[in-house]
Amino acid sequence: MVKAVDRRRAARNLIQEHQISQRRACRLIDLSRNALEYQSCKSADSQLRRDLVQAAGIWPRWGFPTLLDQMRRKGWKDNHKRVYRIYPYEPNYSTLRVADLIER
Repeated sequence: MVKAVDRRRAARNLIQEHQISQRRACRLIDLSRNALEYQSCKSADSQLRRDLVQAAGIWPRWGFPTLLDQMRRKGWKDNHKRVYRIYPYEPNYSTLRVADLIER
């Protein structure tokens, strides 16, 4: 199965190299014309990740819900699912119980 990204690239190649119309190129490759013009609006997680680490460093006892509220106060519009996807990968050992950190 060929991905839509590859089909878009092939359609653009047909349009530029062989001077055929957009409609015909999409029909040959079995790609809708809307899919040809699609541009992803996915944003990078790096700035959100930095702000999350910074807030967790300033307030080490805060858990996920409070950090999420802090991110929203800073102006982040991302929903809780996206922030939660990033949150577990950042080192925040303050959420562990003290008993878990003590070796026996």
